[in-house]
Amino acid sequence: MKCPQCGNEIADGAELCAKCNSIKDIDAIPPGIKGFNWSAFFFGWIWAFAHRLWLWGGILFVFSFGYKILPIAFADKLNISGMFYWGVFAIYILLLLFMGFKGNALTWKTGRFKNEIQFKEVQKKWSRFISPFICLYLMACCIPVGLPNFLRSLDKSRYNKCLHALTTLQVGEDKYKKENGKYTAAIDELGAYLIPECKGKNSCNKKVAEWMKHLPNTRECKNIQIKLIEDGSEYQIKGTALDRSQCKICVTKKGFSPDHYGYDACKSNECP
Repeated sequence: MKCPQCGNEIADGAELCAKCNSIKDIDAIPPGIKGFNWSAFFFGWIWAFAHRLWLWGGILFVFSFGYKILPIAFADKLNISGMFYWGVFAIYILLLLFMGFKGNALTWKTGRFKNEIQFKEVQKKWSRFISPFICLYLMACCIPVGLPNFLRSLDKSRYNKCLHALTTLQVGEDKYKKENGKYTAAIDELGAYLIPECKGKNSCNKKVAEWMKHLPNTRECKNIQIKLIEDGSEYQIKGTALDRSQCKICVTKKGFSPDHYGYDACKSNECP
């Protein structure tokens, strides 16, 4: 019998070729390579093509991208539903499991490997990439979901902090009127009523000057201003949050607007 690798004549009863050390019968699967191949499962069509399993690689490639592309590209024309999407995805997972269980036997029969040792060395190299692949895959799955939620949470936090800064000035306005009988549009005059150590108008001017440089939460709020209306009997405290929508917030004696955070609410908000 001739060696399937090098064509050398193999003696009767010999299991290996004396010239290239390859196995005599490639259809006989060595017991040492039987088992589940995690590299074949995780890398799918990439692993299959690398191991010359062209048919299985092509099938896996089609299903790998098919369940992602079909619902987007042909949803209207083919009337693709969610059940179809999950059905294709389930088939893809089953194919990956098949490659995990049968990949070793399939690739052994291609005759690429001379012996069991060479096969295990190659699979050991593939296994080194499993952990990085899992990490990258999880990141790719989580970022599209997690990042928008994180940014939305950050925007809402900036809105709340800007609102806090404006309502703090509202407290100062109420204290100012209680002592002076009227409201004021000068933010610096409210400082004396908001700093615990101060006892009223024109007290601790130095502390007020320092307070003006560091208004509460100014990193999340800009364009803070106070407008008196109706002969000074009412006020509007305005500010712009430093979120992505540049939410404009207005605080009056009746309350504040928008009364909840949302891009649409912020976009259309104006002081009454």
